[in-house]
Amino acid sequence: DYWSDVNAVGDYYIRHDNVYTMKFVRHLPNLNSHLTALAQYGGPLAVFRRNDLNEESRMEIFNAVGQLITEFKWTSGNLLTMSWSSTESLVCVQTDGSVLIYQLMGGSPQLRKFYIDSKKTSSEQVASAKFYESQFGTGVAIATSTGRFLFLNGLENFSPKPLVGQENLDPVPAAWCVLAPRPSNQLGPDQIRIFVLSRGGLLLLEQNRPPASLLEPPPAEALTDLCLSLDQSLLALWSEPQRHLTVYSLASGLSASGLPAPLSRHSLAGGPDSAFVGGDGGLLRMAWCANAAVMLVWADQRCLLPTVRSDRFANRLDEFHEGEGDSGAPLLVPEFDGLRLLTAERHDLLRPLPRPVEQLFNIACVSPATVLLLAHDTISGQARTETAAYELFLTIESDADKLAAVRCCLEAARFIAWPPDQKRVLRAARTGLALLPPKYSREHRTDELCQQLRLLNNLRFNESIGLPLTHAQFSRLGLGVLIDRLLNRRLHEFAFRACELLRLSESDGQARVMMHWAECQIDTLPPLVGAGVDIGESREDAQASDALVADIVKFVGQRPGVNYARLAGKAARLNRPGLARRLLDFETRSQDQVEQLLALGSHGKALEKAVKSGDTDLIQQVLLKLHNMRSELDLAGIMRKQPVAMALYQQAYCASDPAALLDQEDRRSDLAALELRRAFDSTEAARRQELLGSAASRFTEAGLPALAKECQLAAQLLERQRKLERDLSAQQFAGLSLHATLARLLGNGSEKLAESLRREFEVPEKRWWQLQVTALAKSGRFTELRRLSERKSPIGYAPFVNACLDAGNEAEAVALLPRVEREQRVRCLCRLRRYAEAIDFASGLKTDAAYHLEYLRRHLAREEVRQPGQPVVREAAQRLRALHQTMAAGGGGV
Repeated sequence: DYWSDVNAVGDYYIRHDNVYTMKFVRHLPNLNSHLTALAQYGGPLAVFRRNDLNEESRMEIFNAVGQLITEFKWTSGNLLTMSWSSTESLVCVQTDGSVLIYQLMGGSPQLRKFYIDSKKTSSEQVASAKFYESQFGTGVAIATSTGRFLFLNGLENFSPKPLVGQENLDPVPAAWCVLAPRPSNQLGPDQIRIFVLSRGGLLLLEQNRPPASLLEPPPAEALTDLCLSLDQSLLALWSEPQRHLTVYSLASGLSASGLPAPLSRHSLAGGPDSAFVGGDGGLLRMAWCANAAVMLVWADQRCLLPTVRSDRFANRLDEFHEGEGDSGAPLLVPEFDGLRLLTAERHDLLRPLPRPVEQLFNIACVSPATVLLLAHDTISGQARTETAAYELFLTIESDADKLAAVRCCLEAARFIAWPPDQKRVLRAARTGLALLPPKYSREHRTDELCQQLRLLNNLRFNESIGLPLTHAQFSRLGLGVLIDRLLNRRLHEFAFRACELLRLSESDGQARVMMHWAECQIDTLPPLVGAGVDIGESREDAQASDALVADIVKFVGQRPGVNYARLAGKAARLNRPGLARRLLDFETRSQDQVEQLLALGSHGKALEKAVKSGDTDLIQQVLLKLHNMRSELDLAGIMRKQPVAMALYQQAYCASDPAALLDQEDRRSDLAALELRRAFDSTEAARRQELLGSAASRFTEAGLPALAKECQLAAQLLERQRKLERDLSAQQFAGLSLHATLARLLGNGSEKLAESLRREFEVPEKRWWQLQVTALAKSGRFTELRRLSERKSPIGYAPFVNACLDAGNEAEAVALLPRVEREQRVRCLCRLRRYAEAIDFASGLKTDAAYHLEYLRRHLAREEVRQPGQPVVREAAQRLRALHQTMAAGGGGV
């Protein structure tokens, strides 16, 4: 029975299956009277009804069985043609060159219109358009009424380009098709090729090249139609009036000399040698059935011609007319594994039989797979046939033949569309696996195949879905794309069960379905009246939002892969900010939650959520955005409630602009300290003076007059230093302390300037004397130092001796030694290394002798360690120890 619907066409056997009996809700006696577009992979059918006296123009979208999915009024311009993209979006091209893209469920098109050529003249119109698929997506190519060609390689980012270098073409070519960029032909995104039938011949159009003539037919013929296979490896040309079909192979590429030798040439003209006389009138349609044959359709007849010339081909397919009535010529939709034919009454599918199916069901074939299927049928038939089945099994001798039979049955099950036949072949495969060692059973598990076939059968036989995918098409699409197409049809429950059946991961399967369902539920809510995110919600709107959030949380929950932030973004785009905020309360990803809250304008809540997450990077990101979005006063108010955020803000921004935060918080003392720090970090004297004045003002405002006075004195000193630099051009004073400034003035002989500066800043007398002594000694002015020592010194005369010794003038130090006070005489003698005089002087003191002798002992001990073997030090130490022993024996102690 399975072989009865198979036709021998060339080297192939092609099976004809009636997929559906169409069930159009509205009366469509003939699809040819309307503009139609049927999608591949068993996709939807779009029917455009042009306006008549009774109704307006309408677009209707049906599934593959003819049940209405959606419809809408057509309010745009003059529709020229339409097609379905690879993502099942309806692409409509109008005569004025504009393109509109509708989603599967209809509704309004995208908010913008895309014009293929914005520079076209007012008289130029679109004559025809072709759609093609490439590695870059769905493309559109148009031919204008002036003979120009333009193309568009993607529908997402419109960037139309003209086909440069094409001139003197017919304004309206007889037929043309696009050779799209693909990895196989190594063409870039802007390197499409176009086959054009012009002036009876075949031209090849390429970017930046003149048209190339590939084929010139005999004078009596004229090429009127062409058809390119889906994989772009075969090209079929139709010529009139001789009615010749010629097939060429493009697999090896195109050469400069033209097309290669034809694979086949079929003549359908009348005559004694004619294979078939075509129908009346011109050819309506032609399409490829995989790469096995070409389908030709006239108004009253159709035929199927093989790719390669063969004596075995089906020409006239009368069985296709059975039960069609007056439905007219069918629509042809080529698939990579077959050809779909659609009329108002039937939906048929032609597919070349793969080799395993041919081996299994061909009447003239006796293969191991056929024997295995016959043995299984024998067991499944009448009782007491086990012996006959066993005898059939014995004819399959080797394990290799048995394994080949099992694989053949499994491949055939993938091709067969009728469930009873599927079960029959699968059971035969399991029977064969039972005859093989266990390892083969583990390698050829049929569970996954059974699940896939069960899914495909439900897609096909459930007429509310009407998605007749073959297993080969399902394998090429992938389960992810199939789930997307079910979601586009709002078949959420079926998609959920399909993910459950095929055991998809939670995030890729059921969670994705639930997310799409939740987005559809949000779409059903009307937007609030008004604009922006700060509009209020009425009580009814709030109740509706609460109910919807409760339903979403109940059914969606916290599955892996669920993103409430994405749902919140959807609600925000629909002008439902209240609903968006409610949804964000259930978002577990802090990053997504905070980003959406910022987008909604809930800055305080966004910062609060970021702080609760404990992620310092996230908090800093929020602070950065708020720093750029909000005023300083608002930002300070928001952060005042979040100490952690305040601390991070200070850490992040005090290095670049700390005054802004301190000024916001009215922290004047800290701001004054910051100004003071900046002043001392500055290398410019004028800038430092300005900052010191600012710091003084800040300290005054903060109620700290002492610190303010110090800043004023520092600024005053800097001013004097700048004046000194102007007067003494060879000296640099800016940035020095008051002590260093006075020392430098005294050292270079500017005593009067130093005295003036000392009086201005009220330097204490003792510090002033110390500065004078040190500066005179360092500069080598010992005469002036001696003159100064003759005056009464408030600091004593030991500093004079120390200054001379530091300057390396021991003689001057010895001369000044008699003026040194008794308390400092021992220390000065030690520095002069006059240890004997020091011991005599210390031992002769009536008071504090023990103190000075102890100082001598420690000093000599250090010198012995530092300079061992020095006679002076050794003798002095020995004498001091003897003195100690003498004083201890006399009972005086030390």
